[in-house]
Amino acid sequence: MKWLALLALLQAAGLSSPAIMTTPGTNERPARSGPAVLRPGRWEGRATITDLGMPGAPAQAAAQVRAALARGDVFAKCLTPAQASSPPADLFSGGKDCRYEHFGMANGHVDARAQCRVGDLVVHETTAGQYTRDSLQLTIISKSPGTPNRPMSAYNMTIKLDARRTGKCKGDEPR
Repeated sequence: MKWLALLALLQAAGLSSPAIMTTPGTNERPARSGPAVLRPGRWEGRATITDLGMPGAPAQAAAQVRAALARGDVFAKCLTPAQASSPPADLFSGGKDCRYEHFGMANGHVDARAQCRVGDLVVHETTAGQYTRDSLQLTIISKSPGTPNRPMSAYNMTIKLDARRTGKCKGDEPR
């Protein structure tokens, strides 16, 4: 669960111009200019799965997963100036093999749609939300039709992420 929270925060932090779009069907982004959209420093937040569908899973198993995930995941992340100003390409995709249909971040709004591969699983992700330089609120919808060789791999989930910059990095958080 922690990777979901960090992924969303890093996706937003990886942009440095007030309005930016990817080239459709790629992870390519235009040249960077201007100040970082999010400020470097310690970011703290919570990611909570608010809806989870697991077609084909036994009802009891799905209920246990929902109950475990409903608590949310609290995280802290140190966003360095280098990450805010010039992140590596895989920072945007969280290390997953993703192709963005579109990604936009402008005027306090985030709007993205991507298709990712995680092993043999194809995942469709839609992200929408708001941001300021010191806060981020996102809704991430992740869906997969599953794979034939993994009977219960199909899923759909909605994740709410709320994060804010709390000040300088303390040195105890991941970078």
